[in-house]
Amino acid sequence: MFHSIYTHHEQVIFFLFSVVLGGALPVGIYIGRKNIRAIRSALLLELDDVFGLSAKKSIPSMEVMKYKYNVNEEGNGNTADEDGVLVYYIVPVVLYTCLATGCFYISLHTIYHVYKMSVEDLKEGEYLSRMVFTFTFLGAYLWTMQYLLRRVANFDLSPVSYFRAFFRILLPLVIVGAIYYSGVMNAEIKAAENSVQTAAAPAPGATGTAPAAVTADRTAPETAQTPSDNKQAAVNKAGSTTLMIVAIALLVGLFPLAFIDVLIARFPYLALRRVYKEDKRLMKDYPLDMIIGIDPYMKFRLEEFEIGDVQNLATANPIQLFVETPYGLYEIMDWIAQAQLIIAVGSKKTLQLRELNIRTVFDLLLIGPNHDLRTRLYRILLGDPAVELMAIPDSCPLSKQSCPISNSGDALDNMINLICSDLYIARLWQIWRVIYQKISESESASLPSPPNAILTKIQAGKSS
Repeated sequence: MFHSIYTHHEQVIFFLFSVVLGGALPVGIYIGRKNIRAIRSALLLELDDVFGLSAKKSIPSMEVMKYKYNVNEEGNGNTADEDGVLVYYIVPVVLYTCLATGCFYISLHTIYHVYKMSVEDLKEGEYLSRMVFTFTFLGAYLWTMQYLLRRVANFDLSPVSYFRAFFRILLPLVIVGAIYYSGVMNAEIKAAENSVQTAAAPAPGATGTAPAAVTADRTAPETAQTPSDNKQAAVNKAGSTTLMIVAIALLVGLFPLAFIDVLIARFPYLALRRVYKEDKRLMKDYPLDMIIGIDPYMKFRLEEFEIGDVQNLATANPIQLFVETPYGLYEIMDWIAQAQLIIAVGSKKTLQLRELNIRTVFDLLLIGPNHDLRTRLYRILLGDPAVELMAIPDSCPLSKQSCPISNSGDALDNMINLICSDLYIARLWQIWRVIYQKISESESASLPSPPNAILTKIQAGKSS
């Protein structure tokens, strides 16, 4: 009687803990999302007020951020629309919560009963299959937790995010279930058990006592392994096999498709799409460590916002990074300008330009009319060591449409204008000019003239 009451109390406690663990993440995400939205909306409005990014003309980067955080013209977020969208989250959140609650219930029950069991007892009965299920689920749940928290940090959470998290828990459970009940894992355990039985069994034709002569001729009896030693080694091997199966279950929960990548790497003919040697020459990886000022911790923080390499940073919205990360606006703009230079000219040429104290794309755009500097830049960018550029008169401003030399086929100016033709460089230049004008003594302070490509884009934006 008392045992049944105790068991009933256990089930109730397991169920309550499972409900709390299964529902804590969606509730925490909802509260955190509203808090993040309020903080970032206030920061966005403060940035607009300080620099006047929307005072005279509309800056697309600022308008995109206002739309993303639903900030209206009065400076307040429209929470009514956001609350009305919550109805679309009901079905995916309920599915995710029910699945997580059920899996937590099985996992808690399993861990409670096996935490005092030995490895030899674990492989017997149904507990090994439950442990495989438990660690597969825990690995998948940790992945979904990281995924949903990243969606909140990027403020792009949607009902599809919960559907994907629901599917991401089901997928490794199905994969591990198929592998486990196919007999692959049981075959490993049976092989380990057979090694135990083989080590414990005496050799054919052996007797209980050895001849005295043979015993006397042994020169190193201390190094010989007894049957008990062989049995213990086999038992350890069986225990290691059982623990390895549990560890594989955790890895499959975290990376369910990893084994497919391994198979494709081992057997390339399984891949549906072929990668040729010529294609691999285009595969370049520019890590964030190439940017001056980004340490490993900053790199980790930027990866949370899906900025994993230099190209992602070069095309990022500086206002968005300022609002959504703890870093300063000037620091972010310097990082992006460095990344844009690396993408434009490559890592080898960037290293040569840094020797001339040209770190960012702005430094390259504003090189001035110095003849020696322009000649050195030409040799770096275009690779002709014997070229000598024509000297530019001081009365001929660079980057003006009226400059005769700039329009007479100067390859260096054409190269710079080609670099400036990218939209993300023109966007960063536009924000840079507005901030530069704000922090100057007066709005009539002289500003550096943009190159022809950026000037054309800015003029086209004004006319539209």
